Amino acid sequence: MKRVLLVGLVIGIGVSGFSQTYLTNATKRMQNSPRALQDPTVTGNPLQYVRPNLPKAASEVDKVKISSSLNIYTVLVEEQACMAYNPDLDLIMMTHRGETNVIGTGNDLINSTSTDGGNSFNSTVAITAQGGKLHRYPSGVIYNPAGNTNVNDAFSVMAGPYTIGAWEGNFFASTTFGGANAIESTIGTTGAGDLLTRNGMTIDNTGSVHMVGLQYVGTSGPTSFLGYVYKGTFDNANNKFNWTSQTLYPDIVKGTDGAYYMSYTQINTAWAADGSVGYVYFIGSDARAGSDRCSYQPVVYKSTDGGETWNLMAYIDLKNNSVMEPYLYPLKREWSTGGTVKPMFAETDGVVDANGNLHIFTLAKGAYSDHIDSIGYTYTYEKGAIFELYNEGQGDNWSVNYIDTLEARDVPKEESGYGSGEDALSWGHRLQASRSADGKVVFATWTDTDIEFFGTEINLYPDILAYARHLDYGAAEVKNFTRNSNIYGEAFYNYAAEVVINDGTSWKIPYSITDIRTTNDPGLPVTFYYVKDLKFELSDFPVGIESVEGIVNNVNVYPNPTNGTTTFTIDVATASNVEITLTNLVGQTVRNIVHKNVSAGSHQFTTNLSDLKAGVYFYNVIAGEGRVTRKLVVR
Repeated sequence: MKRVLLVGLVIGIGVSGFSQTYLTNATKRMQNSPRALQDPTVTGNPLQYVRPNLPKAASEVDKVKISSSLNIYTVLVEEQACMAYNPDLDLIMMTHRGETNVIGTGNDLINSTSTDGGNSFNSTVAITAQGGKLHRYPSGVIYNPAGNTNVNDAFSVMAGPYTIGAWEGNFFASTTFGGANAIESTIGTTGAGDLLTRNGMTIDNTGSVHMVGLQYVGTSGPTSFLGYVYKGTFDNANNKFNWTSQTLYPDIVKGTDGAYYMSYTQINTAWAADGSVGYVYFIGSDARAGSDRCSYQPVVYKSTDGGETWNLMAYIDLKNNSVMEPYLYPLKREWSTGGTVKPMFAETDGVVDANGNLHIFTLAKGAYSDHIDSIGYTYTYEKGAIFELYNEGQGDNWSVNYIDTLEARDVPKEESGYGSGEDALSWGHRLQASRSADGKVVFATWTDTDIEFFGTEINLYPDILAYARHLDYGAAEVKNFTRNSNIYGEAFYNYAAEVVINDGTSWKIPYSITDIRTTNDPGLPVTFYYVKDLKFELSDFPVGIESVEGIVNNVNVYPNPTNGTTTFTIDVATASNVEITLTNLVGQTVRNIVHKNVSAGSHQFTTNLSDLKAGVYFYNVIAGEGRVTRKLVVR
């Protein structure tokens, strides 16, 4: 893991060397997503891409072909949910548009599925385009009815915007994997401006599907963004999903011209596995900061009734945050003094953990300015860092974890080699969030370039990096999964599934990448690949969690290893209940012992473990707010 502080960087570097660049995703999306004609013509003479010689593969990570599409304009938006996994069926799915004469057409919706852990994929046309309606930017999730064990009787649920020469509205579709009950409905755009629903599609264990989108309001350019929140509920009688929508409109800073153009650019949603709590968050300059304006950061709503009502959470103050500040550039006006740091969230994705807390992973940079007309500007050469922002107790107190510092910057379209002129495309780091099925482990994946080997300061040769944190066993070190692998520097236009695969002792992240270098032309077909063995082992996580607030001063277990009677010696600082829980490598509880009203001092608790199978276990000792977690071996 890289921990590169920026304090010393300002010495000897003039501010004039850093031009300000407007890097919001709104600008990228407008450049990359033509408002009227969705598929550009083939450029015919794109910039030539030259791949350097690569070292011999030394990693087990490899790729398997998934399918293909007419062009890149099916996986362009990183907030789409193109990859999905259902643990009950052990089913992996990628949703995308087709390729004429190969699988459907470029306007049809395709489900590419794997039932063998990603070793092979089968592609079928899920929904055929009809009535001149052209599907764009599709997302997809898997709905498995309670008790069903047959893949063919499970449902693919898909949604996204559609066009008929111009943006007309959004489609919502579902069908079984066996080809039955194929149904599509549409919700048209109301009022002025395009409504593009393509962000954060998710499904909880109750079968409720949630998705969000922004309506761009304005005729000559976006002047305001209205958040739409959609919910799909399964109709058992008719084997389809019924969709409803709400709007959210947070109070965001306006420019001096009264427009919201530079105020917020992203919206996303994340839900607990059991559907008990969900969040919608915008990325913008929260007006509640007052005159001490913040840069783009989360403005969060929470629902505890399945999305029927939404409550705005308190303002999140990240100014000079002690965790983020050492890794980010300060405001330009205070550059010489190394002063105020106001984080700008450039890329984000989020998940909800087993406790109902939201984890927002972000690529953050330091705001160049907090002037009312300059919010959203950053330094051209600042690369940024990856952080985890999360709350506790589903409340308004937020903590930050530093994860990693980036090596490379975003790729500008002029230097990407992918297309030419106005049709050339840019890309960032494609930050994605995932979780285990039970929400006990959260993951972030992103891409970055090995600048020392490839000799570039931009993310032209992206590798796949990942971070994982277990709620009980702590955070694993950041892994670069593809360095020196067969796909070294090839992780373009990637997606990670929200739910990961847990095979007992490891967590594998279902993950797709896109081959853009065969043609170097956004208008020509692209091929999708599944990346195998992006995994974290249980041994990757630290298991020694020290006591909190001194309540558990010391814990000893004898004998360890054991094959019979085991004694726990526990020093308790203050009178409290003491709970001893043993779990296996899969997280299943195999023993739970509670001793009530234990007085302060040293105590011994003996238990017989001879009935347990030989192997590695973890014991958790909890007293009050204190916790200790360590390994116990049974022979």
